[in-house]
Amino acid sequence: MDVARPIDRRKRRLRRVVYIVAGTLALALVTVGLSRLKPAPPSVERSTVWMDTVKRGAMDIQVRGLGRLVPETTLWIAATTDGRVVGRPILPGTAVPPQTVFLVHSNAQLQQDTLD
Repeated sequence: MDVARPIDRRKRRLRRVVYIVAGTLALALVTVGLSRLKPAPPSVERSTVWMDTVKRGAMDIQVRGLGRLVPETTLWIAATTDGRVVGRPILPGTAVPPQTVFLVHSNAQLQQDTLD
């Protein structure tokens, strides 16, 4: 046979208030703790990082990327004779070795005088 227990409403209400206050306090402490954390550095896969020992000397790196190649400085060269600038087409993605000629200054009259 079951025995009925006396219900103490005041004790139950007090326990509920204590749980609510403790939960609110814990939530506030976690919020304050998380707000004071510094942002974490971004993670990087080990396969994309170049790991080596420190050495003195030149470090040659080959870099590829999207975008346009823009010169740092523009150098204007004044020609001593009249003529026409003829460009040589270079296809995108073509390897360009050093000392490659991009533009040629041509003057038909000067070429004729040279041949004469």
